[in-house]
Amino acid sequence: MGMPELRVHGVSGTPPRNMLYTDPVPLPMPDDVRPESHTHVQVYRKPDAGDFGVDDHVEAFHWGGLTSGSILSAFWVLLLPFSMANVAGWAAKKRSPWAVRFVRAFGLVLTGVFVNLAVTASVDFFWRWSYGRVPEWAWWLKESRKPLVVALFLAIGWLWWGIVSLASTRSHFSSMGGGLRRRLLWGIHPDSMLPPVGGPSRESPWLDPSQSEVTDDVVWGSHAILHRLRRIHFGFGFLVLAFSAAVATDTGWQIGAFSLFDWPTGMVLMLIALNLVVLLASGPGPRPVGAWVRRLTALQPHLGALALLGALAILATNPVEAADRWAHIRDTSTFLLIVASVALVLVWSKAGRISASAATFGTFFGVVLGAAAIFSLSGLLGEGGQVVQGLHWLAAAVLIWLLIVVCVVLWSILIRIDKRKRNLWEAVHDMTGSLGRLWVWIPAVGLAGSAFAVWRRCAGHQAGESWFEACVQTGHLSDLPDIVGVVATTLAGLALLLAVWMFIRAGKLGLGLGVLVGVPVGFVILRATGIGFLGIDFSFNDVETAAQTFAIILPAGLLVSRMISGITGGSEARRGFAVIWDVIMFWPRWFHPLAPPAYGPNVVTRLRTEVQRRADPEDSGASTCPLVVAAHSQGTVIALVALAGMAEARRRPGQGGFECGKPEMLRNLGVLTYGCPIDHLYDRYFPSAGFTSVARAMAAALDVTDGSGGRWANLHRATDPIGGPLLASIDVPVPDPVDVDGEEVYRMHSFYEPTAQFRSSRSVIETRLGQPC
Repeated sequence: MGMPELRVHGVSGTPPRNMLYTDPVPLPMPDDVRPESHTHVQVYRKPDAGDFGVDDHVEAFHWGGLTSGSILSAFWVLLLPFSMANVAGWAAKKRSPWAVRFVRAFGLVLTGVFVNLAVTASVDFFWRWSYGRVPEWAWWLKESRKPLVVALFLAIGWLWWGIVSLASTRSHFSSMGGGLRRRLLWGIHPDSMLPPVGGPSRESPWLDPSQSEVTDDVVWGSHAILHRLRRIHFGFGFLVLAFSAAVATDTGWQIGAFSLFDWPTGMVLMLIALNLVVLLASGPGPRPVGAWVRRLTALQPHLGALALLGALAILATNPVEAADRWAHIRDTSTFLLIVASVALVLVWSKAGRISASAATFGTFFGVVLGAAAIFSLSGLLGEGGQVVQGLHWLAAAVLIWLLIVVCVVLWSILIRIDKRKRNLWEAVHDMTGSLGRLWVWIPAVGLAGSAFAVWRRCAGHQAGESWFEACVQTGHLSDLPDIVGVVATTLAGLALLLAVWMFIRAGKLGLGLGVLVGVPVGFVILRATGIGFLGIDFSFNDVETAAQTFAIILPAGLLVSRMISGITGGSEARRGFAVIWDVIMFWPRWFHPLAPPAYGPNVVTRLRTEVQRRADPEDSGASTCPLVVAAHSQGTVIALVALAGMAEARRRPGQGGFECGKPEMLRNLGVLTYGCPIDHLYDRYFPSAGFTSVARAMAAALDVTDGSGGRWANLHRATDPIGGPLLASIDVPVPDPVDVDGEEVYRMHSFYEPTAQFRSSRSVIETRLGQPC
C-alpha cells in the first residue's frame, strides 16, 4: 500500500469524482463527528486503482456541500451586501479597534438602508396605488388606508423578526430549536447571548475576538460576538421602521433642540443614536465591556419593538398628509445612504482602500436589487412618480461606476499584454494579483456618486428652508444634467474599444471585429424597434433609460434568474454560483451578523480532526502515521489554517511573523499545495491575516530550508488566474499550455494532479516521510 493521501478541493464544490478521477465511495463517519457535518462534509475513497496515478490510498475530503449542497444557498444572493460588509472587516489593512468599530457601524447603517427599502417597496407603493387608482366600488379601501398601512408596518416587522431568527440563527449545517433562537434574540439577561455550545470563548465570553489571529482556536469556535451583533442589528431594523412610521405623522409637538422633528421622530432618532453608541462601545478593547453596555445590548430588540409599536400608535391616532407625505419614507433611505457614505470615508481612513471597496460593492449591489424592485413595481403601477425620479441619479451613478470598473480591469489586462509581452492568460494572472487601481476607483466613484446625490437633492431649495428640509425631507429633484449622459456615453464607447483591442491583441481578430460591428448594429436595431417591458424602454432613447436597463434591471434580472435556476436545478446548478460563497463565507460573521453562515469554522475544525485521527487513531494529540495532505485552491487556505492550528502557530510578540509552538505535531505530515491563492490573492486582499507569515512558520515545521522543499511542495502555473507561487523554497512551476492530441490546451487553475510535477513532488515528500504505517 502507498503513502496515504488526503485531497482537499477548492472553490465551486468540486465533486469527489473530479478529485479522484473515478466514481468514489464514502467512508464511514467517525462517531465523534456531529450529524450535520456528516451530511455536508464527507470523505471519499477510490474503489480500486485507476488512471492518472490515483491509487486506493488516495482519498478526497469534500466540503462543497457546505456552500452548494442545500437549496438555502440559492437565496444567499439576497444577502450578498451583508456578506461584503462582513468581508470588509477581514480585508482591513490592520484590524485596529477603530477600524473594527467603523466597519461595524457601516454595516449597521447598511442594514437600515435595506429595511427602509422594504418599507418603500410596500407601504409607500400601497399608499400611492390606493390614493389614485382605487376603483369607485372599493371606497372602503380608501377609507381604511391608514389601518392597512399600520398592518403593513406590523407585517414588515414580523417578517424582519422571521428573517433574522431563521436565516441568521439557523443554517443547513447548524440547527437550532425555536426556543434557543428566541432566547438568543429576546432574552432579557445579558448571559442569554452566550454561545449555545461550548467553545474556547467560554473563558471570556464578553471579549471581542475580532483582533485574534487566524490560527487561534477562538476564530473557529463558537463566540458570543455573533449573537451580540445580531441583537444590535435586529433592534436597529425595528428602529428604522419606527422612524419611517413616525416621520409620516404631523403631531405639531416639538422639543427644543430637536425643532426639525416632531417629538416622536426625535425620540426614535435618540434611540437610533443610542443603538449606534452601544455598537461602538462594545467594540474591541483591553477589557470586557462594561455592565451598562451588556444590559443595553440585551435590550436593543425590546427598545426597537417598543419604538415601533409607539410610532404605529401615533400613526393610527394622528392625521397623515396627502400622498406626498409618504415621500419622507423614501427620504429616510437617502438620509441613511448619506450616513453610510460618511461611515465609508471613516472605513477608508482606518481600514484601508480594499476594505472600503468591499463595503462599496456590497452597498451598490444591494441598492441595485432594491431599485430594480421599485422600478418594476412602478412599471406595474403604470406611473413613474417621485420614486422613479428619485432613483434616476442612482441608475446613472451605478452605470458609470460599472463602466469605470470594467475599463480599469480591461486596461490592467491590456497593459500587461502589451508591455510585458505576455499572452492573454498570463496577463489575467498578473491582473488578478495586482488590482490596486480598482480598489481605489471602487470607493472613490461610490463616494462621488453619493456626493452627486446630495448635491442634486440640496440644490435649488427655497429660501427659508433648513438644510435638513431641503436635502432629506422635501428633496428637490430635477432632470439629470447633460454631463452625466456625456460621461456615460464616453465610458461606454471606451469600454467597447478596449474590449475590441483585447480580442485583437489576443489573436482573435474576427471576434474583435464582430464585437465592433455587432454592438452598434444591435444598438440601432433595438432603438428602431422600440422594445419595452414593465415600463423599461430598451430602445436607448435616453441615457436615463439605458442606465436603468443596464445598471439596474438587467443585473438584477440575471441574479434573480440565477437564483431561480439554483432552486430548481439542484446542487450541480448551484456549484457555479458557489464560487462566490467559497471565498466570502470562509470568514466568521464578526462584522455583519446577517451575512450567510460561515462554513470556515465547520470545515477547518473538521479537517483538523480528520488529519489528527488519521495520524494516530489511538491518540489524536500526536502524529505517528505518515500522511500527505494535498490541497487545491481554497483548500490550501483551509489546510494551512487547520494544520497551523495543530502546530499552535502564533505571532511572535514584538518581532512580527509567526512561529509554531508545537512543530512536532507535523513531524509525520507532508503537504502538497497547487493553485494556491495565498500570496497571489489572500495576502493582498486580507493583509491583516498574515497568511504568508503563517506559511513560513509552517515551512520551518515541515523541515523546509533554503534550497530544499522539505515535506512541502507548492505547484503553480504562470497562467493560473487564482493561484501562484508562495515561498521560493517550496515552489514548483508547472508548464502551460500542454499538448493534447497535437493541440495546445491551457489548464490554468485545474488539472494539476495528472502532471509529472505533481507525481515527482509527491514522490519526494514520500521519500522524506519514510515508510507508511
